[in-house]
Amino acid sequence: EQAYTFLELPLPPESPLRHVQMHYFDERRGGAKRGGPPQATVAFDLDTTQLGPLWITLQVHGQRCQCTLRAATGEARAALEAQSAELATSLSQAGYANPQITTASWDGDRLRAAAALMARFQGLALRV
Repeated sequence: EQAYTFLELPLPPESPLRHVQMHYFDERRGGAKRGGPPQATVAFDLDTTQLGPLWITLQVHGQRCQCTLRAATGEARAALEAQSAELATSLSQAGYANPQITTASWDGDRLRAAAALMARFQGLALRV
């Protein structure tokens, strides 16, 4: 019943991944959380040895899926763009109708990107 889940993966020093965090937002409400169609946003904050820093968002609403791949360098964006058709095919095979894949520039500012995700909670009273 959590609206927000955060994970950070510990990685061995020799891993091709240097940094992995995941932000998961379940956007279903009330009784729809039990058995309703998936409605969620997932953001992956990654740093890889080959592509550098990446911020990937995946928004799922029922059978619709939109994925935005953000990278800090032009070379990384080109590599992601070259693989976007394969990702779209995989998402289609997983049951998502006409998945939308886009690539974009990213300044690598993790704090700003995470704060933008949290803006959805503005005005929400949180109990600690």
